[in-house]
Amino acid sequence: MNPNPADYMIIDGTVIADDTRNILLTARSIFIRSGSITAGSPTTPFHHNFTIQINNTKSDKGWFIDEVVAGNKYLVVSGSLNLYGNAPDTVQTFLTQSASKDDVKIFVKSKTGWAIGDTLGISPSYGIYSQYETVKIIGFNDDGSVSIDPPLLYNHYGSSGPLKTTHGSIDVNSYVAHLNRNIKVIPGPDVGWGVNILVYGYTDGDKVRRDGYVDLSGVQIQDGGQYDTTASALQFLNVMSDKYTSIVQKTSFINCKAWCINVENVRNVTIKNNVFYNAWVFGARVKGL
Repeated sequence: MNPNPADYMIIDGTVIADDTRNILLTARSIFIRSGSITAGSPTTPFHHNFTIQINNTKSDKGWFIDEVVAGNKYLVVSGSLNLYGNAPDTVQTFLTQSASKDDVKIFVKSKTGWAIGDTLGISPSYGIYSQYETVKIIGFNDDGSVSIDPPLLYNHYGSSGPLKTTHGSIDVNSYVAHLNRNIKVIPGPDVGWGVNILVYGYTDGDKVRRDGYVDLSGVQIQDGGQYDTTASALQFLNVMSDKYTSIVQKTSFINCKAWCINVENVRNVTIKNNVFYNAWVFGARVKGL
């Protein structure tokens, strides 16, 4: 069953999500100190919906981890977080034909694993950075197109390959990203003050070294990050162990309130084939590897 909403949750044991039902795990903040949370596996992704919801608001009291880390709306990982959701083979692709404002279908290079009801993000074209948008898939057509709703708000450029010029070629096609996942990390009601997932390495009061790591595949991180503190949706900080490699792949970062990913003073992180959709600062920041 879904556990009752918690205040401040500390996990030192092993939590394994039961893949026989949808699960909501909610707390004001969560500290995976020396334990783990696991849903699915690399070979058997989690089938049901698993949502981790962090409920603190901007005005709530913070949570003190050590002299470096204190704040609120945290999911701090100095143990391990292992989430394997369902993600399609086609996480990102591009338009093969230009699409115009008010169009209700698009042509894309690949759509393997897409399903009716899925959400797509479409990138801007023609140098107008703000003309990105999301649509729902409502059908697949015999001509190879994908029917969408609502109709497009903007014009988006697409072709079968790079645009060729007298000086060479350049890829200016609008990209199309698959956004929704069945495993989600989301904020509670105060969505303007987002979740900070912090993968953290430190030495605790007992002089025990703790280095967190994550294996995230097919996860949706929604409305993460905090603009006022520059806390990112997913942050790696001071993780120096060579024992594990953190992997982030096929994960969608949607409406990041600062950076989507911030990596600082860290070893052994692999980030590949993800989607950053609407970052308030930058999609990724890397420092001190």
